[in-house]
Amino acid sequence: MKIEGMGGVELSKVEEERASELHKRAIIVDGLAIKPIHLDEPKYFDELVKGGVTAANFCTAGIEWDRPLADFLSSVKETESAIKKVEDNPDKMLLVTQADDVRRAKREGKVGVIIGFQDGKPIENQIAYLRIFHRLGVRIMMLVENEQNMIGGGCAELVDPGLTFYGKEVLAEMNRIGMLVDLCHCGDRTKMEAIELSKDPVIFSHINPRSFCDTPRNATDEAMKALAEKGGVMGLSLWPVLIRLDYAKGGMPTLKDLMDQVDYTVDLMGIDHVGFGWDTNEKTIDVEGLVSYIVERWRKLRPGLYGYNWPKSCEGGPVGAERRSKYINITRALVSRGYSDQEIEKLLGGNFLRIFQRVWK
Repeated sequence: MKIEGMGGVELSKVEEERASELHKRAIIVDGLAIKPIHLDEPKYFDELVKGGVTAANFCTAGIEWDRPLADFLSSVKETESAIKKVEDNPDKMLLVTQADDVRRAKREGKVGVIIGFQDGKPIENQIAYLRIFHRLGVRIMMLVENEQNMIGGGCAELVDPGLTFYGKEVLAEMNRIGMLVDLCHCGDRTKMEAIELSKDPVIFSHINPRSFCDTPRNATDEAMKALAEKGGVMGLSLWPVLIRLDYAKGGMPTLKDLMDQVDYTVDLMGIDHVGFGWDTNEKTIDVEGLVSYIVERWRKLRPGLYGYNWPKSCEGGPVGAERRSKYINITRALVSRGYSDQEIEKLLGGNFLRIFQRVWK
């Protein structure tokens, strides 16, 4: 059978059966989903279920672009709202605060909801706020999101000063309480310093190799190697602008393009350090004001950071994996590339689960 968007690559009947069974039994962890406010959006939630997602990091919790309240108060409100939505849907959702919750979600056929922050701004300049959010259930925090904050430098800034003294304190406290450090949108210097100073493994939840797509938003080979040496995991993103920089020249990326980056990343980092962090929004819901606002803002301030000439409607994945309901196509593609069952289970979610087991206390 041919897989849409894979450039004519075919699976035999035996390979298709193998991919189907493997996808059903694997623990599938999405390194980054969209805001928890969409948990009760049927179209979006159905995409997760149809795709077989076991657990997802809803890592844009805590970000309010128009800042109607203080960062801390706004983030408490959104965190509590996300938890309530999970509690109101116990037949479909399960709040994840430890690794065993992911395993339980798989056993019970539910979607595990991991609450994360895609910026360190919610804790403002108070270490105590970090502990409060951990008690509420937040288990992942990205230190910086694009622009510099009190913790360190962002990938969108022209100059990255690295971690501040406060940022080093935040990192140490995250290690102490068991909150996973995410470095995706950090500047290069901030990434490297955090990897070096962290006592625990850290992650890039949703990022791609810069050698394939040359934007500061993606990771250098140096950072990828350092992350692997620390024991961390890099989640490859399916967002088209991180797979190919210029839509006008190359057209929409395909699943084959993504698999080329998977092969490269595995060769560079090792099979134990690679996963997937979708980082795109489904075309089935209205996401204007979330991603489009951010992307268009930074394309004006720093052209090329989020790609050139991309249509505003491009919030899905590459051709062949446009939505999470097509997650099985990733498994099929990995089978076609010759990965073993054990390796595929690691890539789909096993590697992220190992980090959760290690870091979450």
